[in-house]
Amino acid sequence: MAILGTTRQKVVGLLAAGFAVLIANAMFSLWVGSRSSSFTSHTVIDQALKTSLAGLLSAAQDAETGQRGFLITGDEQYLEPYQAALTDMPKYLGQLESMSAQNEHLRTRLPRLREVADRRMSLVTNSVAFVRAGNRDKALTQLNSGLGKTTMDELRAITAELTALQDAMISQGLANLNRSESWARFINLATLALIVALAATTGGIVLRFVRELEEAQGELQTVNAGLERIVDERTADIVRANEEIQRFAYIVSHDLRAPLVNIMGFTSELEAIGKMVGRQYETLAQRAPDLVLPETPEAVRDDLPEAIGFIRTSTAKMDRLINAILGLSREGRRVLTAANVDMSALVSGIADSMRHQIDAAGGTITVGKLPAMITDKLAIEQIFSNLIENASKYTDPGRAPHIKVEGHSEGIQVFYSIADNGRGIDEKDMERVFELFRRAGKQDQPGEGLGLAFVRAAVRRLGGTISVKSELGKGTTFTLRFASKLQLSRSKTNG
Repeated sequence: MAILGTTRQKVVGLLAAGFAVLIANAMFSLWVGSRSSSFTSHTVIDQALKTSLAGLLSAAQDAETGQRGFLITGDEQYLEPYQAALTDMPKYLGQLESMSAQNEHLRTRLPRLREVADRRMSLVTNSVAFVRAGNRDKALTQLNSGLGKTTMDELRAITAELTALQDAMISQGLANLNRSESWARFINLATLALIVALAATTGGIVLRFVRELEEAQGELQTVNAGLERIVDERTADIVRANEEIQRFAYIVSHDLRAPLVNIMGFTSELEAIGKMVGRQYETLAQRAPDLVLPETPEAVRDDLPEAIGFIRTSTAKMDRLINAILGLSREGRRVLTAANVDMSALVSGIADSMRHQIDAAGGTITVGKLPAMITDKLAIEQIFSNLIENASKYTDPGRAPHIKVEGHSEGIQVFYSIADNGRGIDEKDMERVFELFRRAGKQDQPGEGLGLAFVRAAVRRLGGTISVKSELGKGTTFTLRFASKLQLSRSKTNG
């Protein structure tokens, strides 16, 4: 019995040490998670600052566009961008003022930025006033003096400097986060090794005294099996948590918002210019119809508005996705919401948004009847958008692209396939295409290597699987498998 008591003490001591190591590892993982959350919050603020800077510069450019149009034509309707800038520039400056308390770079440069912006708007206002007073020559003299260009260049330089500083801060934060995650991986591996060593030591003690402890053999074996199961479960949880932290940090770290704001701003400017060109065309068609090219009416009345409409639809969709991703980052992890999803309607909508690109290449995109499912609508929409967009991008230049989306159900499971006749994927790159920031094949399309990595992560979070079959030069087929009804376990709803 003395031997039994000593053995029990040793086993209990080793178990306590193992749980202490697990607790220490969990605390370290929480610390890494806190750093990731802090970095995400700062990134959201930095992106908001860059958005305000881009908006301020865009408003100044709009004011200049309105000034020049009014100076040339004397038509008050050309002052609409200028009038909008009178409201927008104070708004953006106010946003920057509210953010300056937490940003030393902005705080030290904001007075100069405000002074230059005010000076730029003052020049535009004076020019408009000269034209309204009938002194167009004065307005032209001021325009030709170069003061406006100098001031605008200075405004661009200040905003570019602040934007570069914010990018540097984001990059530094990402580097710090990567170092923390590297330490986390090291600590996890060390923890696993230590736990395995503890388990092996425990097993050795049990085996050493097995003959003397025959009466307690069953109980000790149960304890040992339970310990191994706990170790496996906790290790898997830690690995999944670290992968989730890294995934969201990478996604949110990319500069998504600023380019979208620029596209929206320039689309509005393009639309205004299109209207002006349309009016000019109508006038020319009435006064000198012989000068109008045959293709001009369709281009002005149909093609240009249609192109702008496609741009607005795409930017609106991108804006929704960015807002969703940033919302996930701010909240840490989004709660999945199970809802009835009409997959045929959802995927057809995605296909319609990309159909113009396929039609332009002389190809087709068809969507078969897809089985409905109960799942998270936003996640499944992002999955199919990424896969269909990839199929429309990576085409073979030697043949028209053809994309087919099909699906079927088997019992409580549903299957979907997205097949194309594009360039295909080399066998050695089959797994590589799912890795973050890793791209395979010819790099002739824009992208950062996030799409398929995000798709696989989203599919797994919905409890599904994704596989790929491809032949280089012939095409690729992605196959998705899900349960027809998403099981909202605690692990899935909380990420």
